[in-house]
Amino acid sequence: MSQASTESKITQFIHQYSKPELFEEIPLLVSKAFKEADVDCRARILNCSTRQNRKRSQDRYFYTQEALCSAASGWKPSTQLTDNKGESYTQLETKNLLATLHVLPWFDGKIRRAKSRDKNAALNEGIAEQLELLLEEESKSKKQKAFEKLNILIVAVAPQPDQQQDEPAQIQVYVPHESNKGYHLKINIDDLIAGFATAQPITETEDQAWPKLRKQMRKSEEEGSQGEQNE
Repeated sequence: MSQASTESKITQFIHQYSKPELFEEIPLLVSKAFKEADVDCRARILNCSTRQNRKRSQDRYFYTQEALCSAASGWKPSTQLTDNKGESYTQLETKNLLATLHVLPWFDGKIRRAKSRDKNAALNEGIAEQLELLLEEESKSKKQKAFEKLNILIVAVAPQPDQQQDEPAQIQVYVPHESNKGYHLKINIDDLIAGFATAQPITETEDQAWPKLRKQMRKSEEEGSQGEQNE
């Protein structure tokens, strides 16, 4: 089963069983969070660009998670506690989707380790190499809703130092593998939104569509693993 076939089935599922407003709201919330982080770090740290960059990076995570709590387009936001006391992240949920948002730092191309992510990441399969550190951490908390919904990771890519700092460079949507060693789908959020206008309907009923897609995703990952072993 081809990767392209699985990708198209996933985007078709998203387009059929969600609405564009869900994803149109995300860039607005992320942009607001990046602006707040930039203003805050400039106000607190006046004369040191290195310290500004460090604080801005930390604040982006805080403000994006806070911004997601105000999602009002149909997402059901909830605050999930991490195993590290005092830390939390925001999870977005609909009837068919489960999503979290992460900020990808510019300086090393790797998302910082976060033990809480395994509960969300385990729903499908893995993600690209630059996201592997995020997904490989095991969580002590019991995995819930695993394989009940399509799990997506929304990744806001931070700008480089010579770029404007109050906007993300881009926002991508991933559907990770359950094995955390790859991904079924990687798409720019603008392209995902544009696809709603030309999406082809799914013939299965809503109750049938997710089990069938989940089976195809598992098969795709198994075939990919077998191919790597044979190389």
